[in-house]
Amino acid sequence: LNDQTSEVSLSKSNLCYTSASGSNGKTINMTLQPLLSKIIVGFNLSDSKGITKSALSGATVTINEILPQTTFTSSDGKISAASGTATQITICSSLSQPETLTTYTSTNPLKVGEAIVPPQTIARGKKLVTVKLNDGSGRTFNYNFSGSSDLTMSGGYSYQFTFKIIDGELTISTINVTGYSESTIEKSWNVYIPYQ
Repeated sequence: LNDQTSEVSLSKSNLCYTSASGSNGKTINMTLQPLLSKIIVGFNLSDSKGITKSALSGATVTINEILPQTTFTSSDGKISAASGTATQITICSSLSQPETLTTYTSTNPLKVGEAIVPPQTIARGKKLVTVKLNDGSGRTFNYNFSGSSDLTMSGGYSYQFTFKIIDGELTISTINVTGYSESTIEKSWNVYIPYQ
């Protein structure tokens, strides 16, 4: 969970559940339900000053003070409240927009990475995100969660934090909360679960 810098480690951090019954020899349709939360970090470059796409390509992005553990009960698909020692997660870098896209705004941000974490509450004032640019400058920016109240994340939901950098400060541009789904592709005996 701490190192989610590759698609493999990201997928290994995930947890889904499904339950179905049927007759022997019959096809059973199952829908996987994500149990954890996804954090996406994006940038509004249109409103940022002195920050380029190349500086964010390969940037080191960490999610801070995350409770990393939960207990899964297979009989009912329930998970316990997040627990353990608060830790730092280095997230998977993914500049996912087409190269032809040149304008990155609050509604169409440059996505620089994502992580999967147990559902938990992000306390107001908590140091949530750290970004170290990949431009040789060593510039590092921290974001303390500045919502009007604590943020309680739920399983199966994606929380996209879109930032802008103004006057050397990393500030929030938008927070977008949506449900996220899983689809399955069978490869031999393995099931690969890509994000949508």
